Amino acid sequence: MTSDSHRPGLHPLSHLKAGPTTSSSKSTARPASSTAQSSPQTFSRPRLSKYNSSRDDDLDTINDKATTTLIRRVLCPQANSSSSLEELLPPLTSSNDVDHQLYALIAIIVKEFVYSWYTKITSDQIFVNELLQVIAHCTRALEQRLRQTDVSQLVLDEIPALVEAHITSYRLAKQQSTLSGLPTSTRTIYHALNPHPGLSPIPDPAHPQSIAEQHENEASYRQLLVYGTLAVLLPTEDLENSCLRTLLGDILADLILGKEVSGRICERWFLWETIAKLVEVSQQKPRHDDKKNAQGQPEDRLRKFGLLSTEEEDRDLSYISQSRISVWIWRVLQYVYVTFLALRFIATGLFRVASRPQSTTSRIKKAYPPSATASPVNQRPVLDFRLFSMVSELLAVPQRMPWLGGLLALFQHLVLAGPGRLGDADSVLDRFLYETIQDYVLTPALLPRLLLASRTALFPVNVPAPQGAEPGRAVQTPLSMHPPTSSAAEGGNTNITNKGNANTSSAENTGPSAPEIAAIRRHCAVSILALIPRPVTRRLFGAAHNSSNNNNRHTISIDNNGQLNGHGYNNGYSGHNNTTNDSQKRQESGQTVGGSDKEETILIAAIENELLDLLEDEYCNKHLVYSIIETVLVRLVPELGERSVGELLEDRGVLFSSV
Repeated sequence: MTSDSHRPGLHPLSHLKAGPTTSSSKSTARPASSTAQSSPQTFSRPRLSKYNSSRDDDLDTINDKATTTLIRRVLCPQANSSSSLEELLPPLTSSNDVDHQLYALIAIIVKEFVYSWYTKITSDQIFVNELLQVIAHCTRALEQRLRQTDVSQLVLDEIPALVEAHITSYRLAKQQSTLSGLPTSTRTIYHALNPHPGLSPIPDPAHPQSIAEQHENEASYRQLLVYGTLAVLLPTEDLENSCLRTLLGDILADLILGKEVSGRICERWFLWETIAKLVEVSQQKPRHDDKKNAQGQPEDRLRKFGLLSTEEEDRDLSYISQSRISVWIWRVLQYVYVTFLALRFIATGLFRVASRPQSTTSRIKKAYPPSATASPVNQRPVLDFRLFSMVSELLAVPQRMPWLGGLLALFQHLVLAGPGRLGDADSVLDRFLYETIQDYVLTPALLPRLLLASRTALFPVNVPAPQGAEPGRAVQTPLSMHPPTSSAAEGGNTNITNKGNANTSSAENTGPSAPEIAAIRRHCAVSILALIPRPVTRRLFGAAHNSSNNNNRHTISIDNNGQLNGHGYNNGYSGHNNTTNDSQKRQESGQTVGGSDKEETILIAAIENELLDLLEDEYCNKHLVYSIIETVLVRLVPELGERSVGELLEDRGVLFSSV
């Protein structure tokens, strides 16, 4: 293999590994953090931040070793310990990093859902090895289809369009549910706006028969979705094996889609906790110095002898009093410098794209080659992606600031359809934006991190904890997985019936309690508030002390008793039903807010009531999650949108009635 093939991520198919996978490749060989020399602490300048960074790298390395140990113990327990994983396991993709995370996820699934009954029959590994070969065949086929799909348009256009539809429908359903004298259920209106066959009829606690019927329809829908996918991806001999087909179908349909996706991911607390984690990850700064030291490069002499100031000392120096004029001048210079860097980056990128032949930079040919299996969708310019309209709808810009929404829409129209059509599809500007997204947003290292985050979120108990690691540092148990301190979670969890356990009771769910849900909601709101600059947050939510009721803005004030008084929009989606006593929320979340933090309390309450309230209902969240899964599967397996599941199975020689 050449040096280019050692880069992490998905490589060209011509560089697909012929042998097995994982950690021996240069792309996945993480530098041993023990070689990183931590700078000695001197009496004058302690290196606290440097020490913590090195310790985090050590814990990351230990965690990778623990993950490898988990894979060996579950997937190849009888193999020689001196053999590497690449000699024992078949390759799943062309990326070692992706394979490592996928095998860790597969190991947890096999341990939880296969070994729980298979080890009672026999101790051999023949069945598990055969299952791994089938999974490897499917993942390689999916990777080949993924290369022929415009991932940027899927992630930034089609999925945001579904999220935008969910936001609009949920707010409209809450508004319409309170208009008439006889209030209508929010779920009923939402389901009428976004009907889904697998979620009918609407479950009503007053009619247990409707709940059982909806569970049955949802289970049948998941089975059809999984068997249709397997009918395209599985080899013919494996598809004809009824035992293997049934087992694989039940694991994917009932245990993965049913128990984890429908039973956990659609829960409001899980989505809030996921948002908080994503915000915290986005705020983490890369430790370039530690990476250089881990690769064996000598440390800077100034840092080595503690002659450079630490972040704490720099923060202390910032309190030195300066005149307003000097502060204003430095701020202007900073803005000018940032603007210069941005303009230089844009100009350099535009010249680079324009100087190359269009045949080599055309995103249409790259996304949809002539031999593509996936059916092409309508090519949309990057500036016309639905991501921008989704963010606008999420923040309610047309209602809060109609002038801003109008200006942005006018600018977008002039660029896309104005003179010269500068932002049209496959133009110089469009190709520059597309390449920027590929290079800086959808990077090859993104998928391994997403797989790791998904494994940690879905199976937090099974995440390997490194020995000797500091608790809560390497693997931190989410707050939602702590044992409940009171009764069942607020709102109740809806269980999905499956073949393995058709009468699962709600008492078996170990979801968070009501105080823990309130703490998760508050933590998510605080994380979002820390991400947005405070001046923008003030203008966006229009929060002010003792402000009067205004029809065009959402205002929240605090009275003398410490209670939040909310006045929402007249259109009814401001979340006024969720405005509660702030002192009670502080007690539930364990946070204290003093009198000087009233503004922060107001902004946090606004984020909770206006943004996080969109994920309040589990039944409505299922519509969104299932629609995203359907869209991704249809883009990767377009046969699902062209033919029925019975026709796909009959083409492979399997009768639909036998499934």
